[in-house]
Amino acid sequence: MNKPAARKLLRHLMKQQLSPSAARFNMRYWGNPRSEVTVEVLEEPICNTQACMAGETVLALGGGYLVKGIGGINLYREFRIKELDIEDTAAKLLDLTEEEQSRLFYFKSMGYERGWPKRYETSYKAATTASARLAVAIRRLEHFIVTNGKS
Repeated sequence: MNKPAARKLLRHLMKQQLSPSAARFNMRYWGNPRSEVTVEVLEEPICNTQACMAGETVLALGGGYLVKGIGGINLYREFRIKELDIEDTAAKLLDLTEEEQSRLFYFKSMGYERGWPKRYETSYKAATTASARLAVAIRRLEHFIVTNGKS
């Protein structure tokens, strides 16, 4: 894991916690426009786009940008390996192993053995506001950094 890059992501998340951008953070969607993710969205994001930890990584570390008007995250050309490869781009930007990638970008309940630790996943699912969801993600990322991606 590239700790300076992870800390930059952490600062990015902290900065948006009390802004309208907080509503963009949603662990169920990579970087999908609002029109594609109308189910289970707690708050409509001002940018019409959802983004999970991987999507926020791409935005924070310069791997892509929000598409104005319609929403969605587009990757910059140098990061386009596949049509929409948010996860692989985020993993590359953070220099994550496959195990670290699973631990940071997924919940265990999504069928991943190495997803978020249960306490963070439970807190995230119990959160009722965008800011509260993002606060949990911030705590999760802090823990990930402190444990060097091992938990």
